[in-house]
Amino acid sequence: MSLRVDAMQTRKCKMSKIWVIALTLAVFTAGCGRQQAGNPFTTLSSISPNSGTQGQNVAVTLTGTNFATGATIGLSGTGITVSNTTVVSSTQITATLAIAANAATGARNVTVTSSGSTTSAVTFTVNTLLSTLARV
Repeated sequence: MSLRVDAMQTRKCKMSKIWVIALTLAVFTAGCGRQQAGNPFTTLSSISPNSGTQGQNVAVTLTGTNFATGATIGLSGTGITVSNTTVVSSTQITATLAIAANAATGARNVTVTSSGSTTSAVTFTVNTLLSTLARV
């Protein structure tokens, strides 16, 4: 009888260890793939206005999430200079885009980098001065 009791206690002990290991793994892996609370992802959802004309200075507002002081705006291509960047809130940045008179026309990718996280791009379009005048 004592041999049988010892075998059952050993089995229970092994099962307890397995459950502890399983629970530890479940808790450890539960956080995998989730963003840490102290370093949220930055997102960019829009830029307004989303176009400007060659030779023009355009005041823009970028909307997204998790913008922090020191955020920077990135633009693809050349001929556009970003200035007066201000993080108004965690969801809004204002800036001025100076579009050179000879800037290439067409779509540009705009991104925001904040707290080490760079957003996906939204589009800002450079129009020719002539196409703008033709619409008037």
